[in-house]
Amino acid sequence: MAISTRTITSLTAPITQSNLVSALQTAFTNAGFDAPIQIFTSGTDQILVYRTILDNSKTYGAIFLRLRITNTLGIFQQLVSTWNTGTSSGTDASTEVGYATFLNSINITFNSFNSVSNNQPEVRQVIVTQNSLFAPLGLIFPENRPSRWDLNSYPYGFIWTSNNPSGLRTTTRNPYSNPDFSTYINDSNLSGTSPTGDGNDLARGIILKSISNNGIGCQTSNDIGYGCVLGLPRFTSIPITGTNQAWTTINNVAGGLCLRTQ
Repeated sequence: MAISTRTITSLTAPITQSNLVSALQTAFTNAGFDAPIQIFTSGTDQILVYRTILDNSKTYGAIFLRLRITNTLGIFQQLVSTWNTGTSSGTDASTEVGYATFLNSINITFNSFNSVSNNQPEVRQVIVTQNSLFAPLGLIFPENRPSRWDLNSYPYGFIWTSNNPSGLRTTTRNPYSNPDFSTYINDSNLSGTSPTGDGNDLARGIILKSISNNGIGCQTSNDIGYGCVLGLPRFTSIPITGTNQAWTTINNVAGGLCLRTQ
C-alpha cells in the first residue's frame, strides 16, 4: 500500500525569490524529504539539493534532486547520481526541466504528497499552483523495480518531464539507452466517464515504457494512477464506490494523473 498523505501550505503575495525558496523547503519537508544537503547561490539563482536514500549499503543507493529557483520566480529541477558539496556539482545529470515562472502578485499554494510502500518512499511530490500555473516537483520511486535496476550500478527515481505530467525522467546512469520514459497518462480516449454512471473511471498503476523501445523500466503500485478527470477542479477527491478509498486529481485532463489519498 502506498496511500499518500496530503499537506497543504501557502505563500501570500508579494512573492520574492527568498520567501519562495523558504516556502518550498517547508513543502518538501511535508512531502517526506530530509533537509537539503546543500543550499547555495549561483549567479542570481538559488539552488536547493535534496538527497533521498533507498539503500545506504549500495553504491547508488541514493539519488539527488537539484532544484533551481530564479530571481524571476522560475522553478527548474534535475536529477544527478552523486553530489559533491565541495564543488557544488553532480554526476550523470539529467536534462533540467523548467515547469513554470510564477507571478509575484498572486498567492501560491503547495500541495505536498508523501507515501511509503514496503518501507521505501514511492511518492514525494510537491504540486505548486498559482491560478492556472502548475509545477509538479519532487520524485516518484515506482514500487515495482526490476532486478536489472541494480542499485550498485544505477540510482533509482524519476521526475516529471513537463508541467503536464505524463513522461518521467531519471539520471543518465540507468539500465536503458535513454533516461526518459513514457506512460499511458493523458490518454485522450479517457475524456469521458463510463456510460453506466459509475463515476470517474480510474486506471491503477503506471507502467514506465522506455522511449527508445527498450522495454518496460518499472511500474508503480496500484495507488498511483490516471483517470477520466477532464474538467474536474484540480485536487478533487474522488470516492470509489463500494470501498473506503478516495483518490485526488492532480492533473484535470483526459487520463490525468491521480493519487490515492485514502
